[in-house]
Amino acid sequence: MMNTEKNQNPKSGADLARIRAEIDRAMNAPSPNPRYSGMTPLEVVSVLRKAARKPTKGINRVFSSILRDSRLLSLVALLVNVASAQPMNPAPLYSPGFVWVQFAEGVAVSAGAGKTGLAIFDQEAARYGVTEVRKAFSFVDRVAEKRELAESTKKLQRIYAVHHEESFDSRRVAAALARDPNVVYAEPRFVRESIWDLAGPEEPESAILDTPNDPLFREAPYMQRSRMPDAWNVVKGQQGNVVIAIVELGGFSLSHEDLRGTLWTNPGEIPNNGVDDDANGFVDDVHGWDFRANSPIVEGLASSQGVRHGVAVSGAALAETDNGIGLAGTSWNAKFMPLVGSVSGVLYAALNGADVINASYGGPGYSNTAAQAMQAAVDEGALVVAAAGNSGVNSDQVPSYPANYPINLNVGGTLAGSDVNYYNYGRSVSVFAAGRNVVVPVPGNAYGREFGTSFASPLVAGIAALVKTANPHFTPHQVREQVRLTADNIDAVNDASLAGLLGRGRVNAYRAVTESGFPAVRMTEYQLIGGERALQSGESAEVTARVTNYLADTENLTISWFSDGAFVEFDTGPISIGRLEMGESIEISTSFTLNENTPYRARFFVSPRARDGSYDDAADIVRLTANAGETLTHRTDAMGFTITSEGNLGFLDTRFRGVGRGVWMYDENNQERSILHEGSLVVATGPDAVSDGFFSSERRFLDPTQHMDLIPKKGAKLEIREPGQLVTQEGRMELVDSRAANPIGVAILQESFVDTAEENEDFVILRYTLTNPTGRTVENMHVGLMFRWRLNSFRTPDYVGFDGSRSFGFNQNAAANPNLLVGTLPLTATSPVHFRVLNDRAEMTDRTKWSFLTGGIHSPPSGADHWTQVTGLGPFTIDPGKEIPVAFAVVTGSSREDLFQNADNAKALWENTIQQAPTAQFIQNIDGPAIDVYLDGQRVYDDWAFQSASDFEALSVGEHTIDVVAGGENDNAQPLSSKTIAVSTSTDYHVLAHGKGEDVNLVIVNDVRKIHSIEDQATFYVAHGARDLDAVDVRLLQPGADAVVLLDNASYGAAGQYTTISPGLHDIEVTAAADGRLVNVFQFDLSGLAQQAFMLGLSGSGTSAREGLTMIGVLADGTILYPTAVTRTESPTELPQQFVLHGNYPNPFNPSTTILMDLPADAKVTVEVFDVLGRAVLRTMPQDLEAGHGRLIRIAAAALASGTYPYRVRATTATGTEIHIGQMTILK
Repeated sequence: MMNTEKNQNPKSGADLARIRAEIDRAMNAPSPNPRYSGMTPLEVVSVLRKAARKPTKGINRVFSSILRDSRLLSLVALLVNVASAQPMNPAPLYSPGFVWVQFAEGVAVSAGAGKTGLAIFDQEAARYGVTEVRKAFSFVDRVAEKRELAESTKKLQRIYAVHHEESFDSRRVAAALARDPNVVYAEPRFVRESIWDLAGPEEPESAILDTPNDPLFREAPYMQRSRMPDAWNVVKGQQGNVVIAIVELGGFSLSHEDLRGTLWTNPGEIPNNGVDDDANGFVDDVHGWDFRANSPIVEGLASSQGVRHGVAVSGAALAETDNGIGLAGTSWNAKFMPLVGSVSGVLYAALNGADVINASYGGPGYSNTAAQAMQAAVDEGALVVAAAGNSGVNSDQVPSYPANYPINLNVGGTLAGSDVNYYNYGRSVSVFAAGRNVVVPVPGNAYGREFGTSFASPLVAGIAALVKTANPHFTPHQVREQVRLTADNIDAVNDASLAGLLGRGRVNAYRAVTESGFPAVRMTEYQLIGGERALQSGESAEVTARVTNYLADTENLTISWFSDGAFVEFDTGPISIGRLEMGESIEISTSFTLNENTPYRARFFVSPRARDGSYDDAADIVRLTANAGETLTHRTDAMGFTITSEGNLGFLDTRFRGVGRGVWMYDENNQERSILHEGSLVVATGPDAVSDGFFSSERRFLDPTQHMDLIPKKGAKLEIREPGQLVTQEGRMELVDSRAANPIGVAILQESFVDTAEENEDFVILRYTLTNPTGRTVENMHVGLMFRWRLNSFRTPDYVGFDGSRSFGFNQNAAANPNLLVGTLPLTATSPVHFRVLNDRAEMTDRTKWSFLTGGIHSPPSGADHWTQVTGLGPFTIDPGKEIPVAFAVVTGSSREDLFQNADNAKALWENTIQQAPTAQFIQNIDGPAIDVYLDGQRVYDDWAFQSASDFEALSVGEHTIDVVAGGENDNAQPLSSKTIAVSTSTDYHVLAHGKGEDVNLVIVNDVRKIHSIEDQATFYVAHGARDLDAVDVRLLQPGADAVVLLDNASYGAAGQYTTISPGLHDIEVTAAADGRLVNVFQFDLSGLAQQAFMLGLSGSGTSAREGLTMIGVLADGTILYPTAVTRTESPTELPQQFVLHGNYPNPFNPSTTILMDLPADAKVTVEVFDVLGRAVLRTMPQDLEAGHGRLIRIAAAALASGTYPYRVRATTATGTEIHIGQMTILK
């Protein structure tokens, strides 16, 4: 059924154009603030930037200046509007020189120095300067000696902290270490920050009743709104032994007069005796532990911002209540366990008796290690309450962790005097509490007000402590749901656009400790089946979820699925479940399809909604991405270069360097040096018609957003072929500029060429073929590349140079004797060259980009700075239906002489190898009488016999029509088949005429190869051209090794990918895809075909060799190859005696593998794949397989990360079910 939920798609190009026009008007308005009279807003912003670098006084000046200048307020609103038009997740920051690694169960690791005793791991560790490998949470081992741990906690014993040389990117180090099959995962340690907010104007406060005798209680109107006094009349934290752990990143002031009375004391530890008395792994941890200092908690510096944050957060929940001083904490005197350190702090709290853990910190980046720690905390009996974040974004689309781990209680923030939301929102935010003007203690026995969800979170943590005190038997899941489901809906007082996005509402403490009798149905795990996380338009997927009821039994439970994407169409209606008892779980499923109108890079969710009488809840979401951006990376022994599906070079989301490897080269020590900050293709026809993927400086203040004007053409896929047709590696992507504010309308074929020969390994050639599909002439077109290089650190600037003889601009890392250089060399000389650089302080607007693309060659300055370099070509005129090629080389070098030599080598490779006319080879594979072939109405092949082929012949660029006519007919005879081919520059094609008799099918295969670049190897692909044969699997058999899949479930007319082989005798096996039945094995003698490229095609009639089926080879010169032998080795006639799992092949693999098994009887077979947490991450649809040997199930695992995954094969027959276990390894 069609989903009717509100669509939150990015704004259109017209919307962006309107917003940008309003920004331009704001730029020219006079300032109403006398302090900035005569200054433009951007000049004001420059002043404020400098002020913001100062301590709090400077920050407050920035804030107050914005409030006093209506133009800046308008600008802020417009920038936020632009940001909402192109939402983008900030890339997570991570600690330099540090990686988490989890090893597989049973793997022996020798911790200590930089070696583990594992061969592959130690080899990679040596490459990246690993100095130490130690257990990340060694204290868990000490606790395990005393008592049984939860299974999730035991998994943490296999996580190690790996320290490596800081000059290496931790993401790359993690990817390298994960190649060892003994590694479950490796990941950077993401940086988390305390969640503060700038103090804004205070809102009016309402009068309240004075219930406890704490004098500042009257200053906290949110206490009455959350019904704290009513709740305290029912239960107080001091009536039980509930412990709240406050996990901070800075420190605490334990001597504060309003906190010391609730301070937790470790009952098993004797103070200051230098002994770990309770054997928990910590010496003298009387009141907690500081993992930052690796010492017991001590009094922090009162002047420290981190200490101020820790004191304020602690007081919101744990300030001593009814003591006649200060304020009242919401828990009414639960015990206060102070801890410093994020993941380790959470684990310490859970293992040492905390019932509630508050985490008022967060940031982007999902961490497997942190997720496991949160699961362990809950399994050990502690609920984590976390701050949602202060960015004012939808947390469903821009998650912040740890709040967005679904097992936690995620807390948003409202104003102090009302329920108006002020911060993050979304279905993934559980509840809300006051986050503005929160009355808190501060260091020095003082008090103040704080702002942010950091302070809303502990208010809720205190309420959770009351629920636990009133219900000591409650699990953390039940405490979380009790707090969440008793909150008061606040949709009515907020903007209508936030309806349904404010969790369950504002917490109500009284309802939380008094109400009961309602269920709490939550999704505890899910699997996405039949698709990847990044689904494409038109694709379908199935979600299977396990839901658990944590509170009262249901009676008439129904669950339905919905999405926030209007392009999501569900195939199933509500699921009727009826009774689901407390603690009971059940599996539910749905399937959905993305319609053809699905936007590019659309983030959306699907969610189960549970209903039973008045109970109505939809708290859990499955986050998905449609039509996601892609990156692939070229590599040589001298450099690396990432291409993308959006015209960016190096990275997607370039300002944050979030996706992609960038560009790197090797320094004199053979160490990788990342040298690019951002880069992009730029095409333009005027200052108001610029399409690119670069940032603009007018949007860099507050929340910058990247231009995302270039996106994939519908159906296009980023690819790198290795070996390529002309050089070692060839990349390809088709782009359009439909996301631009003022689209030009051209279609762009982006091609990249990398050759690994020693003389060519220092450069990448980029060719852009621009086609005009519009009905108008595109005039004054300019095309260029923009790069912001970073050859030195962010603090050390670069130098620039220009070689006039080559029109070659470049950056270098030193004024004299540089050893890192990179530049952009124009290769097509049909138009003038334009070159210019500017420093990062200058404005980078569309108008600036246009002036640089069209302004000729400007000599670069001699000084050092952080430079943006622009190299352009133009003007061009493109008539309707025509195209132009534009090419550049990105060249690196270790000296100027080396750089110039590499530039000359790039020019030679371009002129002698890459720049060539397109060609096509025609292949006649129609089993029947001879045919005639016409090209654009002209007969090119007359009475052409079955199994014939032409040589490669040149074609002109543009569209051509191919007609097949029965042999002997006149020129105007009715074609048996007709096809139009769009021919691009330097591309070669196969035109395959398949069929039988007059049933003809023309197939065009793009980017075929005429030669192979490796001396002792050949390369080929397979095409299915046998009309009578259904879908087949085709494999290259290799004695003593796994077979190579050439075609997988390929129907008539399909063509596969190129495969490289050594010349010699080879067997090609053809089996029926439906049931695995062997069709034939064709043997070819491929001796003497080194460095040749060819096609193997199924041909002829019938469904086996006996009936006329065969396979032929076609060489580049038109020579036809025939099999030297055809065999048919039937499967054993006797059925297997038992279920045998033969494993999966290939293994390791990427992105797919096939599981092979023998079945003694017909069976319904399902395969489940599990992650390190034991959660099913992939499950195949049940398949009916016939009894027999060699039955196959294919696993597509492109959505899974590198690592080792156990899998379970379940085969159900008429007599029962058998389960076998295997293990697969994905290498990416």
